[in-house]
Amino acid sequence: MSQAFSPGEKERIRLGRENCACIALRRATRSVTRRYDEILDPCGLRATQLVILLELAYHGSATLSRLADLLVMEKSTLSRNLKPLEARGLLAFKVGEGRHKLVRLTDAGVDKLRQAIPLWIEAQNEARARADDADWDTVLDTLDALARG
Repeated sequence: MSQAFSPGEKERIRLGRENCACIALRRATRSVTRRYDEILDPCGLRATQLVILLELAYHGSATLSRLADLLVMEKSTLSRNLKPLEARGLLAFKVGEGRHKLVRLTDAGVDKLRQAIPLWIEAQNEARARADDADWDTVLDTLDALARG
């Protein structure tokens, strides 16, 4: 049995690939994340770790469920991403009200975030320079709308 696609099917695939939000977003995400990782490298954080620290700095302590919601992440994925940060002493867990686990930044986490913020701003400025200023707000608004579902 042949797995080849007909010319008509290949054309539909081509058009679908060119207009697929998921493909475009995944490409952009990989590219932007790679560049943020390069810029953040001197402080020893990856972009995925930085966003966790930023959310905790902004919101204070949070339950795993709340933090997962804020990051639009599965709890199991978040738990895996928190382990290296905890091992490095950048965040800590405590039992909160109703035996919910709370996660918070440690003093070392605050210090690390202070190191990272100038690099993060550099990465932000570089990303923004890739788009016209007029387009930047539209890009962020569109991404936010897509993230909210």
